[in-house]
Amino acid sequence: MTNPATRRVAWLVAAAALLALAALVVGLPWRSADKALRRHAAPQGYALRLPLVGQQGEALPPTATATATPSVAEGVAPLVTSTPLVQSDVSALPEATMIAGVPNQRQERSLNCELRSATDLAAFYGSTFNWEQLFMQIGYERSGDPNKGFVGMSIDDPPGGIFPAGYGVHAPPVADGLRRLGVPAEAHRDMSRDWLMAQVAAGQPVVVWARAGMMGGEPVRWQTLDGSEVVGVPYEHTFTVVGYDAAGVWVNDPTYGRTDHYGWSQFEASWAILGNMALTIRRDAR
Repeated sequence: MTNPATRRVAWLVAAAALLALAALVVGLPWRSADKALRRHAAPQGYALRLPLVGQQGEALPPTATATATPSVAEGVAPLVTSTPLVQSDVSALPEATMIAGVPNQRQERSLNCELRSATDLAAFYGSTFNWEQLFMQIGYERSGDPNKGFVGMSIDDPPGGIFPAGYGVHAPPVADGLRRLGVPAEAHRDMSRDWLMAQVAAGQPVVVWARAGMMGGEPVRWQTLDGSEVVGVPYEHTFTVVGYDAAGVWVNDPTYGRTDHYGWSQFEASWAILGNMALTIRRDAR
């Protein structure tokens, strides 16, 4: 006959085994998600062979933050980058307007501003995916070209860098990622204030690429590992334009998840650095 002490030991061993098994089962989904993200991570040291062309830019004020850039996958048709979504007679536009109800969440990682802005824009039209799912569709771009994917060793790289340091992603890869998720997004370049006002007056928010804090400055150029030259700017950042008035624009800034107002001259100078780049979602998506 087993004595009480032996039975207690046996029960303790069995309980410990059950707890270990439960912890393993509970942890499996998290480990699977972590492995999935790692599959999209850039390999360590991949970009360290290329010298930087250009300067890093001035120091950033404490209130500003940087952004990131995604990539376009192979086999996807090029995006239209200059066709206006809304044609409108500027003289017929309201003097001031504001779009209500545009999500404005604070960015979760140091270089995911583009992903945060794009996910919030898609949510305005009824989409429910998160920024990580969008990032999965974009991925890291090993060549260092932000017009093809996210440039950086990690989405947690310090803000303000230029390839081979963490940088971000431009509009075409983000639009492509959204389209892969079923969202009719379009990337645009060389757009104007009138075009921007027409979109907002029609109830369509616009994600724009500028510099954190709406700073001015000059673009820099670097050579990718593929041998092409690209244009970027330190502290590249995205904002979502949700309103305007005679004095300037209202933008959702994922740095702090708040809505700020900038004068037209400051806004247009910062927006122009990367060629008046923008991203929209067709209004028939809503």
